[in-house]
Amino acid sequence: MSPNIIEADAVVRKYKKARSNLETLKRLGASLLHGVDATKLQLHPDLHFRRFDRVIFNFPHAGFHGRESDSNLIQKHKKLVFGFFHGARHMLRADGEIHVSHKNKAPYCHWKLEELASKCSLGVDSLCGFRQEGLPWL
Repeated sequence: MSPNIIEADAVVRKYKKARSNLETLKRLGASLLHGVDATKLQLHPDLHFRRFDRVIFNFPHAGFHGRESDSNLIQKHKKLVFGFFHGARHMLRADGEIHVSHKNKAPYCHWKLEELASKCSLGVDSLCGFRQEGLPWL
């Protein structure tokens, strides 16, 4: 069994709507990869030479390793997002965009996404509230 199938099975076991969400994404033409290290996107064999109009990371999280307000956990989250920004910027087409869905209240605001983006030579074009309506898989 391929690692991608094993990872997809893990997602289906973990999230109750995963199977229908994955089917919807496939029907819409999405390419689905599982088990990809978000901090090493540009090294993944299926992504290495590809360029995208959009690279999206919905609700990044480094895992549950204590209280969300713990400074060590905040640093883990920041390292994850910084690694993602660093790799994703190399995968964009000329006018491409990176989108991150993220909470903006404490302690999540302490991740300082705008600062992390800036350190990766990325600018923030806009900030907007997350809206579920119109997303067929939610």
